[in-house]
Amino acid sequence: MSIWGNNDVANSKPLLPVERQVREIVALTVQNVTSATSNTIVFAQIGGANSIPSNVVVGAYAYSTDANTAVSRLYDGSNIDPNDVTFIKSNNTVAFIDSANSLIRFANTMSGTLANGSVVLFANAISYKANTQANTYFSDTILITQTRAANTTVASGAVANLGNFATGWNHIQKKTNADGTVRYLRECLVVTANAVAANATSGNTSFGAFLPGV
Repeated sequence: MSIWGNNDVANSKPLLPVERQVREIVALTVQNVTSATSNTIVFAQIGGANSIPSNVVVGAYAYSTDANTAVSRLYDGSNIDPNDVTFIKSNNTVAFIDSANSLIRFANTMSGTLANGSVVLFANAISYKANTQANTYFSDTILITQTRAANTTVASGAVANLGNFATGWNHIQKKTNADGTVRYLRECLVVTANAVAANATSGNTSFGAFLPGV
């Protein structure tokens, strides 16, 4: 995964610590070939015990790697994946666990065939304290394209008060003063060239729509 990207998608957001959504807990090895039409995987035994580690629970996020990827994982999550595969939430989660048979059923089918020996990484969502900046940092980081930057010159209200944006990834923070006055803070995290937005709503933040337009 790249450190950041030019496209307005979750995977392109800057890989800053405050943007992290999940943290890796363990990696398991696929025991048999699993077809792309299946949503169930049988994993190899670990430490002589035919079971799934207790820290893999229903709702955990899953990420697959190639069979030949040289990775080594410990139960305590040490030796974290150097490519930060488990940085943001995936599109597949654990739906059912049969620990006695080392079997896990997932919410969705596999995106492709998993060969015997493939590694599946598991991660849990990070819980941030409610009503804090960290709790919404990821959703309040939006990509500003040239079109969106131009929209600030004709916008009204909060957007106009933010001034001129640099094209790239920007973090918007809403703050309410003790007297009730609402303020918006802007910080440019990464300046990019040729930023691309795919839809008008992807510039939204957790507290409202900012800079629509592609």
